[in-house]
Amino acid sequence: MEIENFVPSNQPPLLAFQDLIDSFHLLEKMGEMARIGAWNVDTKTTTHTWTKELFVIYEMDSFVPLQLEKILALELPSYRHLHLNAIRELVEKGIPFDIEVETLTLRGNHRWLRIIGRGLFDSEGRITHRIGITQDITDRKRLEQEACENLRKYKTLFEEISDAVLLIDEETAQIEDTNSGSLKLYGYARDELLGKEFPTLGTDPEFSLQILRSRHTFVPLQWHKKKDGTLFPVELTLNCIRIQGAWKHILVARDITPRIEAEQKIHSLLREKELLLREVHHRIKNHMQTVESLLTLQAQASEDPYVIDTLEEAKSRLRSLGILYDRLYRTQQIQHLSLKQYLPRLVRELMDSFPRKVPISLEIDVEDIVLPVKQLTYLGIIVNELVTNALKYAFIGKSEGRIRVSAHEIKDGGQTERNEKGHTQKGVEQDRSLHHGQKQIGSVSLIVEDDGIGIPESLHLQDPSSFGLQLIRILVDQLGGSLRVSHQKGTRFEIEFQKHP
Repeated sequence: MEIENFVPSNQPPLLAFQDLIDSFHLLEKMGEMARIGAWNVDTKTTTHTWTKELFVIYEMDSFVPLQLEKILALELPSYRHLHLNAIRELVEKGIPFDIEVETLTLRGNHRWLRIIGRGLFDSEGRITHRIGITQDITDRKRLEQEACENLRKYKTLFEEISDAVLLIDEETAQIEDTNSGSLKLYGYARDELLGKEFPTLGTDPEFSLQILRSRHTFVPLQWHKKKDGTLFPVELTLNCIRIQGAWKHILVARDITPRIEAEQKIHSLLREKELLLREVHHRIKNHMQTVESLLTLQAQASEDPYVIDTLEEAKSRLRSLGILYDRLYRTQQIQHLSLKQYLPRLVRELMDSFPRKVPISLEIDVEDIVLPVKQLTYLGIIVNELVTNALKYAFIGKSEGRIRVSAHEIKDGGQTERNEKGHTQKGVEQDRSLHHGQKQIGSVSLIVEDDGIGIPESLHLQDPSSFGLQLIRILVDQLGGSLRVSHQKGTRFEIEFQKHP
């Protein structure tokens, strides 16, 4: 082909030649960017012509093109036959080729190459030249291999996971892919499950369809059925994704039969425990009534006023515990009870059972504070002692009286009283001058007060002489609380303690 054929009629030949050179350099630059080298082989003379990028691809120091034998020798053995056969097909039959081979460079580095070859033929149909391009596709191959490896890992994970994993089309609700866990869970063969509509796996197809349409992400409980009709509970986790323009759901169904059975067993054991504890509470209450009756008989048989008084006090303490266990037996809670359900009845029964010489009014202000049985046991005996002492000693010589019992939870961190020395002792405090300190938010304050004559100034709670006050001090210590006593306008006992869980 003559160069004049490329030259416009109005362009000088030298300028046209310069354009060709510029175009050649442009093509070489583009080949460098795309990592593509071109080659031309004269089949008669076996002369090889390469572009610059081919020398770069093979990491050559010289610019002498490699012969076919050297190129084949660099290729890994499994690819030499492929390349040689492609060339033979091109030369003998004129069939173009497009192959990928793994090869070594002259520096020993691995390369993946895509080789595309074509033939140039003379007028008689005989091949005169083999021409083509060679592209370095090492990076692409590496990415493909990594993608294949990741796909293999995910496919293995997909198949080995014990839960059922389903790929569901949102529009048709049909199952498009599934793992072996699904086959085991539902009892179907893979070809039976593929194409099946997901809602038909559940006992409520309409709800199952609604799950897909509304794109729920989690369903804690739904009943599904196996191929043989067996029903079982499942937990569903869904994730909606878009694949090739269509919305799909990746759904994981987990058989929660073992968990349901375990929960039922736990509930059954809890019910048995509740029944057992109720029976224990009932028997304790009955035993206390028996002991109280024995104490009554013993008191009636004695003529000693001190013995009678001591037995009556013991009966009163037992009665406070009997009321607590009676309440526990009658309520739903067996380990906790509200102060509001316990203290008012206890105080009223004490008032009703104690002989009074003067009218005594009763005020009760108890919040709904739930406490464990152990703390309620201590509080019941403490209140019994304080109210009984008030009824016995507070109103001697008075024409009337008032007793007030209150309990509330401290919410605002008010002030707490200190003794005359400013000390705050754990367990017992005796206040004479009403110095104040900070209350502890969240603790419980129990107050028993009267407007009687007050306890003697000589009485010291740190070293009480009476058994009742000794018992109160011991029980306050058991509560981990503090006790404060005020003597203004009667007697005021305040107990502060932390709630136990």
